[in-house]
Amino acid sequence: MMSEKREIMTFRPAWRSFYWHMAGIVLCFAAVAWGVLHYPQYWKGVTGFFFIVALGLAGHMSIRRFSVALLVKPEEVSLEQGFVGRHSVEISTPNIRTIQVNQNPIQRLLDVGNLLIGSAATKDYEICVSSLPKPYAVRDLIQTYERSTETREASAD
Repeated sequence: MMSEKREIMTFRPAWRSFYWHMAGIVLCFAAVAWGVLHYPQYWKGVTGFFFIVALGLAGHMSIRRFSVALLVKPEEVSLEQGFVGRHSVEISTPNIRTIQVNQNPIQRLLDVGNLLIGSAATKDYEICVSSLPKPYAVRDLIQTYERSTETREASAD
């Protein structure tokens, strides 16, 4: 009996794709520094307000990142979404019809992109993941699994 190693690759949105959040956090700290220098009598209020805003941005960024996971296995691709409640969609590798990668200019600079996967069962894309790191490498991995599944099915016949 051969034991086959099951590879499960997990992909999450990249931290670097949250550049607007990070810019907001930097602006909050800059506003605190400016407020403390120009209005020292109000430094507690200014610092507290912008600290709460920066904390909210960091929390929103973390929740958005950790609430999405794309799991790529040799026999299926699944998307799990949700932080408290979970929603998942699975597509078996032989049923994948199309894999599309979309990138805007900023995403190309950051090497992140949106991955869309459609199956033979529907006309729309069933799995849509935004801001994945190295989206073309993820697409190539899924296509490699898809081709190896087709090869195994052809050799079994």
